[in-house]
Amino acid sequence: MPLGLSRAVGITLCLVASSAIPSAATPAPPTIDLQVSPILIVPSTVAVGGLVTISNWTVTNAGPQVSTNCRWIAYLSTDQFLDNSDRRVASGIVPSIQPQQSISQGPRTVQIPANVPGGLFFLGLSIDKAGEAGQDTNQGNNSSAQQLTIIGGTSDAEPVWRVQLRIAVGDVPSAGTDDDVYARLNSASQTLLDVDDHDDFKRNSDSTYDLDPTDIHSLRDFQELSIWKTQQNGLCVRLVELRVNGQVVFRKDLPNPCTWLDGASSSLTIAYADLRRHAAWQSYSGPAFLGSPESERVWRAQARLTVCDRASAGTDDSVSVSMKAGNHTLLDFDGFNDFRRNADFTYDLSLQDIRALSDIERLQVSKPGSDGLCLRLIELKNTV
Repeated sequence: MPLGLSRAVGITLCLVASSAIPSAATPAPPTIDLQVSPILIVPSTVAVGGLVTISNWTVTNAGPQVSTNCRWIAYLSTDQFLDNSDRRVASGIVPSIQPQQSISQGPRTVQIPANVPGGLFFLGLSIDKAGEAGQDTNQGNNSSAQQLTIIGGTSDAEPVWRVQLRIAVGDVPSAGTDDDVYARLNSASQTLLDVDDHDDFKRNSDSTYDLDPTDIHSLRDFQELSIWKTQQNGLCVRLVELRVNGQVVFRKDLPNPCTWLDGASSSLTIAYADLRRHAAWQSYSGPAFLGSPESERVWRAQARLTVCDRASAGTDDSVSVSMKAGNHTLLDFDGFNDFRRNADFTYDLSLQDIRALSDIERLQVSKPGSDGLCLRLIELKNTV
């Protein structure tokens, strides 16, 4: 600084009585400490739209005071750290819990959303995220999650009205069997695989069977595909194929030359997860309707009828089909013996008074005369 010049420097102090200085707030001790036990998800692999079960779990209040009612929330997350950015899939109430006591919750069934992509996820529970139960400063033990594999693609909500099983027998000596062979899709459905007057499981045969659809309303109702046989005459299977509504959803070519069902290994079971993991299942697409199915326009109605393959199954009598009162079609091809034994024909039906599916009141097949007719398949089609 040059001589003769001066600069005033001022310092201002603000003195406050020590009694007026606020001290750091002392956190209130926790009054509750809710803890959730590890959860179990069954099954651990599920398709989009499918159902899983969260097994029984336990909520414990390790704190000194009673907790009040609070909420549990189930989240679908890409990691095991659950927060509000994850997708809620279920919720419920946890009742009041006394200090140092526990309560059991569950089991709970959760549906996986149909628009979730396939991949690895975590399904987890979070307890009292909103702090309703009381002063709980230890939130680190309030959640539990388990990894879940979700198979993307077809929604398990797709409706099912026909299920067929194709079985091909191996081309090796003694591959066929005369024993009864059965199949089932869940505990309620069981089908004896048998076509009248037909040697079903002979060597190198390839046959398709309609399965009992009991309790099968949608894809989610499939529990497994199990094939088994009775007695001791072995069967060697080289191919198994499952069809839903006429479309292949699963196919398995068994190890060369075939897999034996015999003695102690008299059954073949395809598990729940293996069915849903198959590429054909994932690419399955049910019929698309514009608006309500009942409003779907009928452009061309066809009836397919197949006559049984047994003695005297056919007829020379006239056969007709009706879809409602006033609607009538005589089934006849010029120059053909239409309803002979084992015949399979498709006929165009009259669309009189039929514009939409809602106009169809019935499918009635009738004939006059006393010459009987044995039918083994009736199929109605709406084609363009």
